[in-house]
Amino acid sequence: MARRRLKDCVLKLLETPIDNDGVKAKLTNLGFKDKDIDYRLAMVYILCSKVLSSGDVSAYREIRNTLGEDNSSADEVLKKLDKVLKSIKGVI
Repeated sequence: MARRRLKDCVLKLLETPIDNDGVKAKLTNLGFKDKDIDYRLAMVYILCSKVLSSGDVSAYREIRNTLGEDNSSADEVLKKLDKVLKSIKGVI
C-alpha cells in the first residue's frame, strides 16, 4: 500500500461530511445544505464563532490570513519607509 502524503489525508478529511449534529444543525439553520456541510465548513464556522463570541484575536488573524488579508509585512515596510523619510526630512 502506497503511503499517502499528509496533505492528501488532511484534504480528504476536510471534505468528509461532518457527523457533529450540533454543528450540523447550526450550519443548516444558517442556510447551508446538508450536501455542503463538511469539516472544512465546520472549521470556518467554529473560527468565526470564536471571533464573534469571545473576540478571539488568534481566530480573527487565522481568518484574515486565510483570506490573504494579512497586512503585517506591508505595515512593517511602511513604518520603515516613514522612519527613513523622517530622518532625511531636512537633508533634501
